[in-house]
Amino acid sequence: MSISEPSIFNHRQIMQTERGPIEYAIERGPERPLLLAIHGGMGGLDQSALLARAAIPPDHPFTTIAVSRPGYLATPLRGRTTPSEQADLLACLLDQLDVKKATVVAISAGGPSAIEFAARHPKRCQALILISCCTKTLPANRSILARLALFRLVARSPLFVNWMRKKAMDEPERMARRSIPDPELLRATISNREAWHLMQTLQSSLFQEMAARLPGTINDTRLFARDRPIPFPAIQCPTLVIHGNRDTIVPFDHAETAAHSIARARLIALENAGHVALFSHLEDIRQSVSQFMIELTS
Repeated sequence: MSISEPSIFNHRQIMQTERGPIEYAIERGPERPLLLAIHGGMGGLDQSALLARAAIPPDHPFTTIAVSRPGYLATPLRGRTTPSEQADLLACLLDQLDVKKATVVAISAGGPSAIEFAARHPKRCQALILISCCTKTLPANRSILARLALFRLVARSPLFVNWMRKKAMDEPERMARRSIPDPELLRATISNREAWHLMQTLQSSLFQEMAARLPGTINDTRLFARDRPIPFPAIQCPTLVIHGNRDTIVPFDHAETAAHSIARARLIALENAGHVALFSHLEDIRQSVSQFMIELTS
């Protein structure tokens, strides 16, 4: 399969809210249940939509609201740097769209905003799904911050970004090996046509409007490294926590803490899975989400 610009970009819009503008797009399914999808680092609404397509089984169709968090793509960062501020912005978006309630799915660095949304707006959150999510303090060494700052400078050069993208797409297995070091697991992921296409799409998206993805990524990295109160006890909705037990980016204890601290949470530990478990363990995640969805409606 060829990798092209996600079709979600054809539907991107800016909503003006009382807490400032936010970029979003809606992918309508044949059913009305609503899914609010929240991307991770180096993300944007395209990756939010990709998350929904990967995690939600085809037999559980949703209308997906994919968002760009502040500092990503066309959503400005100013004044919305914290997870609580971002959660309130998401609530304002739902207000403007006349959406009363949604199931929230988040991945990686989208976790803190999703947690705050469920805690601060309990009547708006039907259920919460956290996949490979940061849920507490995540230390960042200086080299990571320095590398991101350098990327923010060089990403302004289309020539440099195009060179990086070509290099990555010419050697997709080499790039994937950094995320899936286990040779057998990597082969299994590549042999799964859908999982491999989704992963390649994510890898390619990193270079699409790269400079506009970095302010939010840098903000997340700095913010998550600080100690801050996490409102786990305020979350009352059914919660599914899915995490790889070999995640070296967001350690597994983030999932354990969330699952033990949220009253109605269930933890799914994925064996031999790293941070890209959404692709390497695609079918396992879909099966867990499917069962969760069935129980919600039973």
